[in-house]
Amino acid sequence: MAYTLSQSHRQPKDIMLTNSVNSFASWSKLLGSGDDDYVDRINHIYTVIVLIIFSIVSSSGTYIGHGISCWIPGEVKYTDYVKNLCWTGRTYHIPMTHDLGNKDKRIDIHYYLWVPMILLFQAFLFKSPNVLWKMLNKGNGMNIERLVTLSEDTQMVSENKRVKVIEDMSNYIDRWIRANRQMRFGKMTCLRQTISYFQMITFSKREGTYLSSLYLLVKIIYFVNVIMQYYLLNALLRIDYKAYGLNLAREIAVNGTPAESLYFPRITYCDFTIRQLNNKLPLTAQCILPINVLNEKMFAFLWFWFAVVGVFTFLNLLLWLYRMIARESYVGYIFKYLKRVGEGSSKNEKARCKEFVERYLRNDGVMLLRVVAKNSTNLVVSDLVSNLWQLYKKKDEATDIEKYTSSTTIV
Repeated sequence: MAYTLSQSHRQPKDIMLTNSVNSFASWSKLLGSGDDDYVDRINHIYTVIVLIIFSIVSSSGTYIGHGISCWIPGEVKYTDYVKNLCWTGRTYHIPMTHDLGNKDKRIDIHYYLWVPMILLFQAFLFKSPNVLWKMLNKGNGMNIERLVTLSEDTQMVSENKRVKVIEDMSNYIDRWIRANRQMRFGKMTCLRQTISYFQMITFSKREGTYLSSLYLLVKIIYFVNVIMQYYLLNALLRIDYKAYGLNLAREIAVNGTPAESLYFPRITYCDFTIRQLNNKLPLTAQCILPINVLNEKMFAFLWFWFAVVGVFTFLNLLLWLYRMIARESYVGYIFKYLKRVGEGSSKNEKARCKEFVERYLRNDGVMLLRVVAKNSTNLVVSDLVSNLWQLYKKKDEATDIEKYTSSTTIV
C-alpha cells in the first residue's frame, strides 16, 4: 500500500516532466528540424522571421499610420483628396539642386504601397527550399524525421533502453539500404559505373544518391535564392539595389553620415490636374513620405544581411560538396567510428570497411549517419556504425556483394 501511495505521489511529477519535455520538443520544431544545419536555419527560419517582422512594421506605417503629408497649393480646397491621390498614385523625386521642370533628373517613386507585400514574398522565397526538402525527402522510403526522433530519444533514456533504440535504428537503416539496393545488372549499370564520379547528379535510389543529391540541390537553391534577392529588389523597387549597400558604406566612410537618399527620398512631388468644367488646371504638390525613413533602414539592413547569409550559404555548400563527393571525406568519416570499435586495423579489414562504406552505406547512408551525429553524440553513432557493420558482415558472408548492392563506387 505504501508503495502504491508513493507511486501515486510521483505520478504527477512524472506527468509534469513529460509535458515539459514535450513542450520543449514542440518549441524545438519551430526552430527547425534535425535534418537541417545552422546555415539552413539562418535561411529558412531567422531570415523569414526578420522579413515578417519588417513586413508587419512597414504595414503599420503604410496602411495604418499617415503614410504621406503634402504641402498643397492654395487653389486646392480639398486637401484630403490630393493627399489620397498622391498616396495611391505615383510620386517622384528631384534633388533640391535641380529645377522641377527637369524631367531628366526625375526619379519615380512607386513602391511604398507594396513594401509589406514585397517583404512577405521574400519570406516565402526563403522558406520554399525547406518546404521542397520536406516534400521530397521521403521519396526513397526513409523517414528522416523518425530517425531524428529516435536519435534524440537516446539522450533521455536508460542504458538498456538506449541499446534497444540503437538496435532498432540499425535494423531500420539496414532494411532501408537493402530495399534500395541494385537488383539488375547490364549495360546501363556499366555505364553508371563509368560515370560514377558524377553520380551525385543522378537522384537515384538504387545508386544511393537520392537523399544526398536532393540535399545538395536544396543547398544550391538556398544560395541562388540569396543572390537573386538583389535582382528581385532591383526589379520590384526599380532602383539600383545591387549597389545600394556599397554606396551607403562608401558615403559613411567618406562623410561620416549617409547623404540624402535618392533611393528612399523623404521629399517627393506629385503632379495632378484639377478639372473645372472645361478648364484643366495642372498643379504640383510637395509631399513628405515618413515611411521612407523606415524603408531606408530596413532595406539597408537587408542588403548587408543578405550578403552575410550568402557568404555563409556558399561556404556551407562547398563543405557539403566536399563531404559527399570526396572519398577521403565520407570514407574517413565512417573509418573514424569503425576504428573506435576495433575494426579496420588489418589490410583485409580496411578493404572490407571500404566496401562497407562505398557499396553498402553509400552517400545516402553516410548522410543519415551525419544527421544522427548532429542530434545525438559520437558514442551513439559509434554504436550505430558498429551494429550496421555487424549486420553487413553477418548477412553478406555467404553472398557475393556485387549481387545485391550498387555496382557503382563513389568517386
